[in-house]
Amino acid sequence: MRKSLIKNILFLFSFISVNGQMVDENDQYLEMGLKLINGTYYTALEIGSNKDHLKVLVDTGSSDLWVPSIDEIKNSAYGIFDYKDSNQFKSNGTFFEMQYLDGSKSTGEWCQDEIFINNKSLGNINFGIANDSTNEFGTLGLGLPGLEETNNNRFKNRDLKS
Repeated sequence: MRKSLIKNILFLFSFISVNGQMVDENDQYLEMGLKLINGTYYTALEIGSNKDHLKVLVDTGSSDLWVPSIDEIKNSAYGIFDYKDSNQFKSNGTFFEMQYLDGSKSTGEWCQDEIFINNKSLGNINFGIANDSTNEFGTLGLGLPGLEETNNNRFKNRDLKS
């Protein structure tokens, strides 16, 4: 089961572009480590010019990334993104709300900053920064692109604010 899940995650993740380009033919997928904690898979990533380290839940049933804000949680074993320390952080001023089948939810704002996995930059990526959440960890959605809220037309032409 675990090997199958990891292969599926690597397959889904192979569609992510790096710096606006599809991953080259020699590097068909981006490897990411997974850690099983209490029956849930997590992976590590870094966000922003300050490269804050976070562990996020890996979810194949959703397609968006969101992380907790320093404004919501001051200390977490999973890490926190301090957007105030990143000189690349941009907010687009648009509200987001994620709800999951287990009853958990997160609300906040859509933004953009540089994301790193295994020290490889994915470029400036749109993601949510939660200012209210029932969880102290973020979520990396690896589901199909059609599930992405950040790919919805209402976000395409928004000016990003520093």
